[in-house]
Amino acid sequence: MTSVRVRKNLNHGAAQFTLDSSDLAMATNLGLLKTDVQVQDTDPSKSDFGVAYCQRANVASETHGTQKAIQARCKEFAQSCGFQLAVSSYSSKPNQGGNAKYVCKILKGMHFYDHSIDPNDITCPFSINVSGINGNWKVTRVNFTHNHVKHVGFSGRPFAERSVARPASDMRNRAQDVAALTQLVEDEMLPRYENKTERMTGAAIASFLLENAIKLL
Repeated sequence: MTSVRVRKNLNHGAAQFTLDSSDLAMATNLGLLKTDVQVQDTDPSKSDFGVAYCQRANVASETHGTQKAIQARCKEFAQSCGFQLAVSSYSSKPNQGGNAKYVCKILKGMHFYDHSIDPNDITCPFSINVSGINGNWKVTRVNFTHNHVKHVGFSGRPFAERSVARPASDMRNRAQDVAALTQLVEDEMLPRYENKTERMTGAAIASFLLENAIKLL
């Protein structure tokens, strides 16, 4: 058995985390989140805010044949939503099995909502846990929340240096319902790809939503 593990002091700060419904829609369209998996999105004070978990069952709508394949899809999701992934831990087992955890990569210039903590000492709560058995890799848990402004190095909303957090109207895209976003992609985009979701990339979905004037921030 081989393993790679990077340990960090998980200090997420005291500021309220954010959850973007457009991220949930993107995860659904990329097959990383089943439509019937409930994500608690109403009470940021609770520990399960923004978390998708079903007793270690697959919260994704599909499985992947290798760890590299599921990692590539997770990376595609992150890039489409304006952030980057890092491997927090990884272990391999016989018969193409194992476990891995991906987290939000801390980049130079990131603006965290909690300004009282040194940026070198803070981590983002976002994470994806995956598990594989006999060449079938699934997503067992996702925390979709962030504690910083996304799209660092991407084009997007300018950030006000002295603001403590994003405006209340930006904390969650309540006007953009996840089901509505997903339905839009299924009705207008999916037919262009012969109704096969595996042919759609995160970049293509993001471009489609932006073309339809849907803000991914």
